[in-house]
Amino acid sequence: MRECDWPTTARNRGISRSRSGQGRFRPSPRKHLPRTPPSHWPRIRTSSTAWITLGRFVDSTLGIIECMGEHAGILLLGGRSGVGKTSVGHEIHAQLMRRGVRHALIDGDYLAMAHPAPDAFGIAESNLGLVWANYEQHGYRNLVYSQTVSVIYSSELLEAMGGTAQTVGVLLTSSDETAHARLSRRETGSELAIHIERSTLMARRLEAESPSWVHRISTDDRSVQSIASEVIDLTNWS
Repeated sequence: MRECDWPTTARNRGISRSRSGQGRFRPSPRKHLPRTPPSHWPRIRTSSTAWITLGRFVDSTLGIIECMGEHAGILLLGGRSGVGKTSVGHEIHAQLMRRGVRHALIDGDYLAMAHPAPDAFGIAESNLGLVWANYEQHGYRNLVYSQTVSVIYSSELLEAMGGTAQTVGVLLTSSDETAHARLSRRETGSELAIHIERSTLMARRLEAESPSWVHRISTDDRSVQSIASEVIDLTNWS
């Protein structure tokens, strides 16, 4: 079987590395396939004595696609609390579905949400690498990743995905008044004031630290549909 050039990252957990350790990899059997194919899987006869399952055929095809060097595309969606990241992310997902664009949507806030808070640095990035590797093994190439500071830590996220993704960064912005009004509708408990203060401080940090290549899109007085459509146009995915 042909070997492929491959970065030594979390995406390679399903393939075996050569002894040289120079980023040369050989596709190996996928770990997610069962040892014994389920009885309901269709079978394809290859000769009078050889049979392969459709599942293994599809899996081998995915390995061939990977060897062709197809790069992933990642859309980083960042912004302060109350700016509308979750709503816009879900609308992007809905519009991409209607366009028939194969993709995955991950809310990065859930990748490190635990109590007590994880003390390991980079646990969200590590979890992203594991989740994305699984998506890749099933043929997904485009990812919408929504998380407050995603556009600041783009290099770490890109490395977690394998280092070869074509990246589009979008920083959603809004006025303090808009963000505070949205948070007031969302947060009805005793921590509303804390969320508002954190949102205000984060907005200043994001504006100061986001790279120049990141697109700024205001969400003030705009529909979720129009914002999502503008973001999708930046990706060239469809």
